[in-house]
Amino acid sequence: MSGRRESAGGSDGTIRDRTAVVGIGQTAFGKGLEDSELSLACQAVSSAVDDAGLDASDVDGLVMYSMEDGREVDIARNVGLGDITYFGQVGYGGGAGCGVVGQAAAAVATRQCEVAVAWRARKRASKTSRPWAKTGRGVTGHWQWSRPFGLLRPVDEIAMITRRYMHEYGATREHLANVALAFRTHANRNPRATMYGRTLSRDEYLDARWISEPLCLFDNCLETDGALAVVITSAERAVICDIRPPTCTPTRSPFPRSTR
Repeated sequence: MSGRRESAGGSDGTIRDRTAVVGIGQTAFGKGLEDSELSLACQAVSSAVDDAGLDASDVDGLVMYSMEDGREVDIARNVGLGDITYFGQVGYGGGAGCGVVGQAAAAVATRQCEVAVAWRARKRASKTSRPWAKTGRGVTGHWQWSRPFGLLRPVDEIAMITRRYMHEYGATREHLANVALAFRTHANRNPRATMYGRTLSRDEYLDARWISEPLCLFDNCLETDGALAVVITSAERAVICDIRPPTCTPTRSPFPRSTR
């Protein structure tokens, strides 16, 4: 160590605006895609690096979800990445999107790497791939306190947390609808999205069938195959890009006491 301490934070002492998203990559989305999770991940990472106008050898940081079977070394080897100086993983599934991006941004801001890629690839369209479908396996760990009592799927657990949130903060289904409608609006802007061209109205949301009350059909994510990746680098280096990239704000990946 040089003994020199350099600030990695913004004016508020955080990493605010110190990093930027300069590339985004995605594969096709669907059910039963032939490609493996590794192949989908490599496609998304390569696409994101190309979108950023960088070479694969420029990437020296990787962040992934811990739920998938792929390894960072497999991505680096197959895509032809540079010397990796930082890699990390974030636990859990759908709620980890901000976590992987935030960890990659923090690694760049603290100069543990210069160009980081955060990605996720999954093959979950098959019903047999879902954890709650593996009924032959014994229930162990914390699952023994929930699954025998009917909380078999993620939606069942989130439904209980949502009900508590509604009780404490006065949220209604109208508020939940705002989230679903916002996500559908984003999907309608992405030609590769499964729900591209399929609009959703508030009335359709409110009339949808229950999946696990108070969550209805449109509160749930789609079980699809596919991969996504983003490239993050310093705000200073981002000026080489042809677009004005969005900068990263500080993130958190919490689980409050009420969810444990």
